[in-house]
Amino acid sequence: MTLTDLDIRAEIGAERLIFDPPIIDSTRIGSSSVDLLLHDELLILPHERIPGVSIDPSDEGIDVMQIL
Repeated sequence: MTLTDLDIRAEIGAERLIFDPPIIDSTRIGSSSVDLLLHDELLILPHERIPGVSIDPSDEGIDVMQIL
């Protein structure tokens, strides 16, 4: 189900849709989306493979050291 911005605002107002922390800036609610904020720190993964770790962003051709 896709909610419109009016539906999202109504669900937030009825407390059926809750964000923690709450959305204070209403411009973060789009036509059918909500822009969420990430933490203020960025973890940069090493380039080398780590034993026991099966997820490697470089497999997707992404150089994580360049994303800041």
